[in-house]
Amino acid sequence: MLHKMLWVEKAYQMDAARHARKPIGQVFVTQSHVLAKNVENIFQTYLASIVSCPTTSEKPELFSELEDRHFPLFITVDLFSSR
Repeated sequence: MLHKMLWVEKAYQMDAARHARKPIGQVFVTQSHVLAKNVENIFQTYLASIVSCPTTSEKPELFSELEDRHFPLFITVDLFSSR
């Protein structure tokens, strides 16, 4: 799943240079907060090695406050259901 998310992000970055397109909002949801954080860290490391794009680990309090810069989003089921 992680490789697919990376592929989608890389494809968007390559295509965004040619077309003004809105990013795809990818969300990784898991029961474990440790897994969510580990997958997010690995994703950021891999992404930094293949494309140059700014990333953020901050998460807004409400889903309605999400912006393009928050994606891909790595959260737990508990956090997902509480917002």
